[in-house]
Amino acid sequence: MNNESTAKSRDLLISGLKTMADDAEETAKEKAQQLSNSAQSAQIKFKSSLHDVKKNVHTWGNKSREAFQTTGQYVQKNPWQSVAVGALAGLMAGLLLGRK
Repeated sequence: MNNESTAKSRDLLISGLKTMADDAEETAKEKAQQLSNSAQSAQIKFKSSLHDVKKNVHTWGNKSREAFQTTGQYVQKNPWQSVAVGALAGLMAGLLLGRK
């Protein structure tokens, strides 16, 4: 091989390597953008789920407050029945725990 042929081969090799590097850089940028889009999508889904949980907790809190108030009213109106129900519940729990 002569010097001119060697120089052309070297230039082609360098040109090919530059093209490969440019392509790799472009691919890396595209993948980073895709990951960024995925992260944004995940963040939106997380915020939506968090909003739903907060709303449900608020609803459950209101329902449990109503249940406690209703139970309190029942106990005030029917104290002996409440004592009997409590004793029965304690007996059942004792029997279930005594089995183990």
